[in-house]
Amino acid sequence: MQTIELMSRLHALDSALTSCQRQAIAVGELRAVWELHSHGLDEIGGNDGEWVDVLLRRMATRHGILGLVSLRPPPQPDDGGTLPEA
Repeated sequence: MQTIELMSRLHALDSALTSCQRQAIAVGELRAVWELHSHGLDEIGGNDGEWVDVLLRRMATRHGILGLVSLRPPPQPDDGGTLPEA
């Protein structure tokens, strides 16, 4: 997937969540919007997968739905304190 396409999809997700919050939509509806717009974004690998994961996690946190949506777990450092390569 091209970086511009990824950014467009992430922006659409953020805009949809923001719009829902302005309309005082229930958290369940926010989750449904999340799942609609984020479909497939969690399957992106490599370097793009890393920054997409970070942005998705930050977006979910900002919209207060981090505990309600499914995300890949953040990478954990190895015994030497370094994060694994994607």
